[in-house]
This record gives sequence, C-alpha cells and structure tokens, in this order.
Amino acid sequence: LPLVSHTLGVVMSDSPAKSPASQDSPLTICYVCTSNVCRSPMAASIASWILSSNIFSSSLPPIRVISRGITDSYSPWGSSPSSRMLVSSRRLLLPKNPTAHEKISTYQNLHTSSPLTTSLASSPQTLIFLVTSSHITWLSSTLPPSLLTSLTSSSRLPLIDPPHSIPDPYFGTQETYDIVFSHLLYSVPISLIMALKDKGIVGDDELDKVKNLVSSYVDFETVKTSRKLGQEQTTQK
Repeated sequence: LPLVSHTLGVVMSDSPAKSPASQDSPLTICYVCTSNVCRSPMAASIASWILSSNIFSSSLPPIRVISRGITDSYSPWGSSPSSRMLVSSRRLLLPKNPTAHEKISTYQNLHTSSPLTTSLASSPQTLIFLVTSSHITWLSSTLPPSLLTSLTSSSRLPLIDPPHSIPDPYFGTQETYDIVFSHLLYSVPISLIMALKDKGIVGDDELDKVKNLVSSYVDFETVKTSRKLGQEQTTQK
C-alpha cells in the first residue's frame, strides 16, 4: 500500500500517483543498488522519512520515492530487505529519533526487491541515485546504450555520496551494516536536498537544516570508515 503525506505532497509508492495539484507524473527519486535488498531500500526509506519531516518551510510537490536493483544473481526479485539493515536503524537511530526509526521500519516492512526497468529509467521525471559509480557499467547490460548515454549526459545518474561509493554490506558482519547505515543516514538526506535545490524545489535553508540534522545523528569518522571500505571494494572489483 502507498504511504502518502497530503501535507507535503510526498508519495511513497511503487505505483504511479496523481495529485490534484499536478496532473503530470510526479518527480520520482529512485535509489539503485545491486539486488535491491540492502542499500537502495534503506536509502529510499531514509529519503522518505526526510521528505515527511518538518525541515521544509513550505509544502512540497508530489514526490515518488522508490528503490530498484540491477541483478537478481545474488537475491531473487521479490525478496524482502536485509533484516540486518533494520537492526542497524534500531541500534543507531531508534535511541535518538524513535519516529524516524518507525517510518524507516514501515518502509522496509512493505518493500520487496524489483529491477530497474527501461520504462522507469527513461522517464524524464526519474532521478536515479546510484550507490557506486561501478553500477554504471552494470547498467550497460540492462539498459539500452542510448538511454544510458542520455542519463549520464543529463546528470540523471548521480551518486548518493559523490565521488564516494557506499560499500556493499551483503556478505559482511552486523558491524559492517552499522557502518553502511551510518553512511546512508549521513549522505542520502544531503544529496536528496541538494538535488531538490537544483530543481528549485527547496532552498539553502532546507539544506542547512538537513546538514545539521544528520550531523546530530552520525559520527563523521564512521562515514570516513565507510568511504574507505567503499573505495577498497571498488578497487577489488
């Protein structure tokens, strides 16, 4: 079922939605990782929480927040998200913001993995956030070359934490998941608000607020640890 905030115009759903304020397709923020079970669903849940928060000085237009994967080689489509990522939220976010953890938990519990399709990627209203630049190569085997070129040239394939990679915790320990969750909790809100600012939807005030917000939740040393791990994984590949 979709979760809709009528106040902010936020649409959390994997199905298209219409708004009385706009008959056009809503802006779609799509987070993409390898199999859509660890990093991208958590990124989408964090983004959805941020969009429903009180940092905005005015109502937002309809925004659809979703996540997708590239391959089912590691986990079949229709899989639930990693329970370890939710454990990280419970350990690191719940003590500081129970409401945020609850919203994230709701999104995670509703999520099942699915692939990024050509139809979704080709919509001019879709902005696709990648966890790592290496996924551009992966996408070359699933999207038409002309579409991939168009996406990269129009800056519709940004990284969540440019120029850094969000490491894959899939085969890691719970500590690895905690580190990656902290990285996402820090980077997703900032890159999301910067993208909305570029589109003229929000301003500097919201960007300052979200930076202060994530800084109160995340130790930046942990983010640096995660960035180093992401670099190591990229080098190994």
